[in-house]
Amino acid sequence: MPTNSTLFARQPIYDAKLKLHGYELLFRPIEDVFNNKIDGDAATSQVIINAFTDTDFDSVLDNKPAFINFTRNWLKDTPPLPTDKVVVEILEDIKVDEEIDR
Repeated sequence: MPTNSTLFARQPIYDAKLKLHGYELLFRPIEDVFNNKIDGDAATSQVIINAFTDTDFDSVLDNKPAFINFTRNWLKDTPPLPTDKVVVEILEDIKVDEEIDR
């Protein structure tokens, strides 16, 4: 298997009435998936880079918003993203403190 292959997935997100609200985007190098070795900062970086450069964003997402997991480091230094297309997901293991709650 080539070591530079990347897995791209979109996971549907539904509201309480089961209406499709958007998609969580996931990009992972194949070898990281099989080794269960995923660096959160690198994964967020890959999602953002690939979503806006390697894909037809609106087509892949059926014109729905993209939900992207943000690590603590990404929350501290969030790049400007289109708010009508991206929803920042805060991971459950992130402690919200003054540094994050700004």
